[in-house]
Amino acid sequence: YKSIRGDMKMYKNNSISTTQQFAGILPTFAKPNSSKLEKDKIKRYIKTVVDEIGTGPNADAYWQGKAVHPLAITALMADQIGETGMRDQLLKDLKKIMVDWFTYSGGDDRCYLIYNKDWGTIYYPESAYGANAAICDHHFTYGYFLFGAAVLSCYDQDFYYQYKDMVELMLRDYADPEEPRNDDYMFCKFRAFDQYSGHSWAGGYADNDDGNNQESASESLFSWVGMYLWGEVSKQDKYIDAGAYGFTTEMEAVKQYWFDYDGDNWLDSFPF
Repeated sequence: YKSIRGDMKMYKNNSISTTQQFAGILPTFAKPNSSKLEKDKIKRYIKTVVDEIGTGPNADAYWQGKAVHPLAITALMADQIGETGMRDQLLKDLKKIMVDWFTYSGGDDRCYLIYNKDWGTIYYPESAYGANAAICDHHFTYGYFLFGAAVLSCYDQDFYYQYKDMVELMLRDYADPEEPRNDDYMFCKFRAFDQYSGHSWAGGYADNDDGNNQESASESLFSWVGMYLWGEVSKQDKYIDAGAYGFTTEMEAVKQYWFDYDGDNWLDSFPF
């Protein structure tokens, strides 16, 4: 059957399985072993991040996550070129943000997480994109925090042991790989991920006039990166395996549905 997503193939069965290749995930590019590496230029770039990425509170966790990511990835780059002073400053700034979000300090606090038992989800009070009112964008937002927590935990064991439970609540909110257990019904399985379609959805309850949306395929992929790396840091196969499954499956969906990678999905009459 012809469809907007290419030929729809029909099978009579009770289950379906897919096979994808997975080459692993690195948290950042490895330092090139080349005489052409311009270390001084990289150092200047790193210093720009140290000087300009703020650690001040941002009540919208999505935009706070957009600061978490560069701090974490630049700390890894600084470590690779031996700039331990800047690395430590970046990690200090990263920890300040993470601890702020993982603790509640009273009535003036604007950066904290709330668990709603009726919705079975975690959100934050102030959101520009409906994370708190429509369960939107949770995988985008929390994926940044998972990545930052994974990087920080590699250098700071105190942070890991003190806040790992909070990190895993964020992870389970958007992509718990397990079905609800008899003694734990906090979250549903793979909340944001549509296993049948092979990709996540950004909208919480599909209230757009033209259906649900997945406005940022890159951020969705990055949510699996954060999950996978947290599984590696915490040595938990269930997160490693789920992260690899989600990343490879969603990558294939991005290639085919967003970019028509093989040239046989988009109808000739489809406007693009």
